[in-house]
Parts: sequence; structure tokens; C-alpha cells
Amino acid sequence: MNYDVLEILEDFSAKAKERNIRIKLISPTGVVENPEKYSLFFGLPAPVPAH
Repeated sequence: MNYDVLEILEDFSAKAKERNIRIKLISPTGVVENPEKYSLFFGLPAPVPAH
């Protein structure tokens, strides 16, 4: 997974929350609704923000 894609997902998640849209991720490991961090869901280290 590319960190640019993670950033897009995080941005979409914030906008969805503002509009009361629920996000449900379904994977072989289970179902997660409105994940706080997509990097954790996908098992990746959190991206380091650029300065």
C-alpha cells in the first residue's frame, strides 16, 4: 500500500465523519467500521509527516 493512498483514505475518512457517513472495511481478518487509522488496519507503520 502506497502512503499517498493512505493519505487519501485518511482525508476521505475525515470528510465522511463530518457528513455522518459510515465506512466499513471488510477483510479476511474481520470487519472494522470507521477506523481511526488506516495504516493500523493495513498493518503498516504510520506515515511520518513531511516538514
